[in-house]
Amino acid sequence: AAETIEHGARLTEERRERFEQEEAAAAEDWNASWDVTTLLAPLAERATLAAAGFYPMVRDGALPQRPLCFLATDYATSRSLAYEKTFEGRRGEKIVPYRLRFASLFIEAEHRLRETSELYHVTRPVIFSPWARRAVMVETEEADASEETEPLDLCLEANGLAGILREGQMLYWNFEWLVRQDADNSGRSPAFDDVHGVRTYLTEDQGTRERPEQRDFLLPEQLTGIRSVEKDSEGHQIVITGTNDWYEDSSERCELFRWYRPGAASAVTFANAFAKGRTTASGMLCTHAQLDYLLQQLTQAPFAVTQAEADKPAAVLLRYERGMAYDRDRTQELFRRRARGGQTIRLTFACTDAAQSMFLTDYANFVLAALERRAPYITWIAQSERDGEGAT
Repeated sequence: AAETIEHGARLTEERRERFEQEEAAAAEDWNASWDVTTLLAPLAERATLAAAGFYPMVRDGALPQRPLCFLATDYATSRSLAYEKTFEGRRGEKIVPYRLRFASLFIEAEHRLRETSELYHVTRPVIFSPWARRAVMVETEEADASEETEPLDLCLEANGLAGILREGQMLYWNFEWLVRQDADNSGRSPAFDDVHGVRTYLTEDQGTRERPEQRDFLLPEQLTGIRSVEKDSEGHQIVITGTNDWYEDSSERCELFRWYRPGAASAVTFANAFAKGRTTASGMLCTHAQLDYLLQQLTQAPFAVTQAEADKPAAVLLRYERGMAYDRDRTQELFRRRARGGQTIRLTFACTDAAQSMFLTDYANFVLAALERRAPYITWIAQSERDGEGAT
C-alpha cells in the first residue's frame, strides 16, 4: 500500500512538473509576435512606410553598387530572364550588352530572420516573400562603368522588359534592422556542474501580450555555445546564457530585429498569416482529415490549396532552387530523403486574382515548406488545374 501511495505521489508530481513546463512554454510562445508582412514599393516612399511600421529588408549601406531591380513576372519566366537571356542597352551611341543576375541579399536577410525565430522557438512559417525571389542586378561587361557620365538606357521596350523590369523599388518588411553593441548586464552564473556566461539586454517592447505593438528580438553575433535565450515580456529583457567558452569568445554585439505590428499599406502585401487561423510546424501529420484541416489553415486569399483529385491531368509547379527555398538546408534535405517511405501526395493550387496569379508557384512553395516541416516523410507535389506558370 505504501508503495502504491508513493507511486501515485510520484505520478502526481511528474504531472505537475509537466504542466508547469507546458505553462512556461506557452508563456514563452512568440508566435503571436511573428506576423511578418513583405511588400514591394518605391524607395522614395521609405519615410511614409516607416510610419506604418515597414522598413527595408537590407540595412543602410548594404545595397549593391549595381542597379537593383525586380521582375514582375512569374517564377519560371524570371528564371529564364535572369539565367538565359542577354539584352542590349545603350549608353549614348554605344550599344552595351547586359544581363540580369539574381540578387541574393534579401534571401540572406531571410536566413538571419529565420535564425532569430529559431532562438525564440517560433513554430510558424517564418516568412512569405515572393519578391525576394525576383530581385536582380543589371550587369554589363564594361571595364569600369562607374566612370561613365551617361546613364545606361536599358531599352526596356526593345528588350520586351517594359512593365516587367521594375526600377527604383525596394522590398520592405515590418522589422527594423538595428544593432545592440553592449549588454545592460553581464556576468557568470553557476549552472549544474559548469559555469555559464550570462548577458542581459533591456528591450523596448510595447503593447500587451494579447496585442503586441513592438517587440525586440536579438540575434547574437556568435551562436555556437549558446544554451538558452529567454525573453521576458513582463520584465522587458532578454537573457542570453552560454557556455564558458561562448562567454569568453563572443562579443556583446547582437543584431536587433525590432518587430512592429504591420500597418496599412497601399501596395500588395504577402504575409505568413493564414486566413483560417495559425498552424505550428510541429506534430505528426497522419490522416487525410488532419491534412485537410492544415490546408484550410494555410489557405489565404486569393490563393487556395486542396488535395488533388486522382488521375486528373494537371501542370506540375516548379520547386524553388535550394538557395531560394524556405527553411531548407542540407541537413533537412538529407533527412527528408532518408525518411520518405514512398508515399506521395499531390496538391492542387489555384488563384482567383489574375493580377496575382504570377505568384502561384511562390504560394505553392510556401505551403510545401510548411508541410515538409510537419511531414518530411512524404513526397509533396504541387500542381495547378491548368497549364500556366511553372508548368514542367
